Amino acid sequence: MLIDPKRTAFTEIKQSPYLRGPKGLIYPPEDSALDALEALIEEMEKRYRQFSRQAASDLSEYVGKTGEIIPRIVCVCDEYADLIAERETKKEVENAINRLGAKARAAGIHLIIATQYPDRKTVGGALKMNLGGRVCLRTTNHIQSNMIINESGAERLLGRGDLFFLGVGDPVRLQAPYLTSGDRTRIFGQYWDPGTTQDA
Repeated sequence: MLIDPKRTAFTEIKQSPYLRGPKGLIYPPEDSALDALEALIEEMEKRYRQFSRQAASDLSEYVGKTGEIIPRIVCVCDEYADLIAERETKKEVENAINRLGAKARAAGIHLIIATQYPDRKTVGGALKMNLGGRVCLRTTNHIQSNMIINESGAERLLGRGDLFFLGVGDPVRLQAPYLTSGDRTRIFGQYWDPGTTQDA
């Protein structure tokens, strides 16, 4: 499931068969990101009810006991700061993200939240506590670096995939692959129909 407030982040995979149904690509505010997140919460709770009946604590244990294949779901939310800019839904969206972050992983539902503005209003304490891993690309200043990895240093990264990863312990410096727009079209172009890039 892809949540794309800018409408431009996932163009190449708009027609991908791996999206979660016809509403696998969400364009706020036309599409409700809150409805999409609440649907994931419902799926999470449904899975936990299934696990309970088999005395399984997580997805892997459930599959091992039953042989039933339940797909993992990855929800990628681009421009999170923009998503919570609407006052009417800000609290509900934050609560849904925090709830999923707190308990969805064991159910096989995973969140990736991206923002270009890692400030206190965007990256609150509950969000930081409930998302297990953090990736920090180059930031504008040391304050933003501190918000993500709890120390300065990201402001001196080189760009183009140079990053810090914070999981357990101290941040680790890594290098992610850098894909140009041409690379993305070449890799994902089989799912891209230029005639459908206007509106879903």
